[in-house]
Amino acid sequence: MHFPEKGTIIAPASMHLAIYEQIGNRLGVQVLSLQTFVRSFLCEPELTDIEYIFQIKEHLQDLNPTNPFYESRKDPEFLTQVYQFLKKSHLYEIDTYPSETSKEKALLEIIQCCQDIHFPTIEIPALHNVYILRKEYPDFDWVDILLDHGAQWLESDTEPETHYVTMATNRKQAQWICEEIINNNYDANDVYIALNDEKDQAVMVQMLDTYQIPYTLTNKPNHSLIPSQWLACLNYAKQKSTKNLCHLIQVCFPKEKDVLDWYELGFKDNDVYEPNAFVDAYTYSHYQYAKAKAQQFEQEHDLDFSIHDFEKMATLIQSLHAPTQENIAIFQSIQELIVASYDKIQTSDDLAILYHAIQNIPTNQKNTSLEGVWIGPRQNISPLQKITFLMNVHSKTYPDLRQENGIFNEDYVSKINWPTLAYRLDTQKEMLKKGLKQPDILYVSYPQTDYQSKAYEPSIEMNDWLGSAAFIDVLEPSHFERPNHSLSKTMAETLFVKKDKVRGSVSSFETFVHCPFRYFLQYGLYLKEPKDWTDIRIRGSLLHKILEEGIRTYGKDYVNQNLDAIVDDQFQWIEKHFPTKMNWIQNQKNEVKWQLHCLLARLKPFEEQWHMEPQDLEHEFYLDTDTYSLHGFIDRIDGTKGAFVIFDYKSSQKEITKNEFAKGLSLQLPTYAIEREQETHQVPIGIFYISLTSPMSTQMGVKLNYQRKKDNYDLETLKYAQKEYFDKGRIKGWVFDRQDLTLYDDSQWFQPKSEIPSFGKIKTMWEEIMTSIVEDIRSGTIVAQASSDACTYCPYRSICRTSRQIVDKPDRVKEEE
Repeated sequence: MHFPEKGTIIAPASMHLAIYEQIGNRLGVQVLSLQTFVRSFLCEPELTDIEYIFQIKEHLQDLNPTNPFYESRKDPEFLTQVYQFLKKSHLYEIDTYPSETSKEKALLEIIQCCQDIHFPTIEIPALHNVYILRKEYPDFDWVDILLDHGAQWLESDTEPETHYVTMATNRKQAQWICEEIINNNYDANDVYIALNDEKDQAVMVQMLDTYQIPYTLTNKPNHSLIPSQWLACLNYAKQKSTKNLCHLIQVCFPKEKDVLDWYELGFKDNDVYEPNAFVDAYTYSHYQYAKAKAQQFEQEHDLDFSIHDFEKMATLIQSLHAPTQENIAIFQSIQELIVASYDKIQTSDDLAILYHAIQNIPTNQKNTSLEGVWIGPRQNISPLQKITFLMNVHSKTYPDLRQENGIFNEDYVSKINWPTLAYRLDTQKEMLKKGLKQPDILYVSYPQTDYQSKAYEPSIEMNDWLGSAAFIDVLEPSHFERPNHSLSKTMAETLFVKKDKVRGSVSSFETFVHCPFRYFLQYGLYLKEPKDWTDIRIRGSLLHKILEEGIRTYGKDYVNQNLDAIVDDQFQWIEKHFPTKMNWIQNQKNEVKWQLHCLLARLKPFEEQWHMEPQDLEHEFYLDTDTYSLHGFIDRIDGTKGAFVIFDYKSSQKEITKNEFAKGLSLQLPTYAIEREQETHQVPIGIFYISLTSPMSTQMGVKLNYQRKKDNYDLETLKYAQKEYFDKGRIKGWVFDRQDLTLYDDSQWFQPKSEIPSFGKIKTMWEEIMTSIVEDIRSGTIVAQASSDACTYCPYRSICRTSRQIVDKPDRVKEEE
């Protein structure tokens, strides 16, 4: 392709810089966009798009209420469609419209209401030395007009070398493109990667980064918050609701989380703090502080849609951003929309047009330099780049020709003096086909499946041109190295050791064994998981507290009592302080009551037969040694005069195994038993979990036996389901030193376990395990190697990500010789 020595080159604004770099210092050549060039022939000044839309809205106020589109006359999307149709009708000089059907009559009335709206005429002279860069143009009608007046195509006149391939996935497609660039030693500045789908850009950019290939995004998105901040301010000015104010805070003041919490929860501090199961004293004081701050915030940001408040919005948004070139350009674009529409805004409903215009404002950044591979849309394939890779060319994306839709669809425009559908499709096909022939080398590719493994069909049009695609098996590269986190011993001592001891709860030591990296984040850096009282996970601790209150009040007879009053008492505090959440609170209360009812029905037979009595609830303990200090609470201790049993409430089904204990993954119950035995010198009988969830059992109608040739089925009865339910609901744990619980009627409730070490052996193992854990903590081990179930509900998963590794934890007890 040869550039002219003088004249005008028409090309998209995103390609101007590349053209100037190639033509050099040719003072006789100017480069303009198609829209700018066409506007130069206007016989009179033209209004802006938003001014025309406001005019149309004003003219449609006289629309007959019986018109089917009457309710849409203020809708910005509807008004935009009317504006675009009227503008095209003026271009094609259409003055006759159909009126046969009810829809056509309704649209004719709309057009007649707007007939006084004036569009400036355009007089285009004979064009000399005007060159249109060969590519796809969405405004192909204007291209045709310019060509009719003497403009010429600026294009390549040679056929390209073509390659048509397919591979398994989109990621492999991106990988193949990078390898093709490297293997063929292509100059990155000569390569253009054309996207049929803008979603492919993220994958392609990631792969180019991996292969360290430089690139430039021709349509680089600007992720500025300025448009969304204007929209949030306008929304709040239109309707001062709590919802809109919360959105304003989220968008403009994301760090004001405490203010947002108060608004979202509707907190009401009408008295002093009282201990409850939902909110602790610290959180209560936080809510009080947030309320005061929120009231001040609301006073400072009382917005309306007067000119004074528009200035307040502009000042506010300007103060949130650095004055970069991109921010200034976006802000000025929005400011122009406001200036053009301000005198039209009389009521809050009029804000909708301005809101819609800001929503659709283009925010792509202009490139100030071009380096490496270009990445952009398919429509920008041109002779500027010698080598082009066209991605994702399958039946859903190619050729993807435009047709008229909306209220003025193909059925409607076929009845007026509009270019025919056949002509418009042929024009787009020709423009697309000739555009693809502009590079010297063209690679066309598509993946065979999407990310959900749904198959893509090849494009018929592309197959007709290039034949069937050749499959390429792309091998995965191995560039990834897993990060290895570690601390120096000095840093570990600083973070985890206080007064020469590692201090914490038993669960914190278990956390270290499950995942040292989580222990580092939670107990070294003190990163807290964001929680509030609406978290559904609080239900387990709530049931625990209700059972505790029931046992304190009624003893073992709590299973025969109606504990709804205790539930109501637990919820009374949040009902008083969060009145806006009353529906949610009531639903949660009903859920807890039902869950409690099922739990008491399951525990009733056990409590009535259990021969021991509760001795202590929520027993606080301290266990100190030379190297560590433990502090915690034992949920429930039952016993007789000289013996005791430990019970621990759990929100899920849980059991203790010798294997998990030896690895340090199940330390709570053994620790409780060891501490209690040291404190009281009583005999430990056993340690057990009590699940607060009721197990689900399935009652089958028929059970098949394939080993029998005849009568190979048994009818299932309710007793089978009841037996399964009973087995699932047994108390799981350990009985120490072969204590014979079968002497008591309640022995059936304890799930039998074999190969349980003696209590003396358990104490020895426990000491060895704890010593091993303390040594590892102090050594600085924080590698993200987690046990099989440690990551399921871990709040820190977004932090470790690629460093996470699931491993089988080793025993911390030395094998006996």
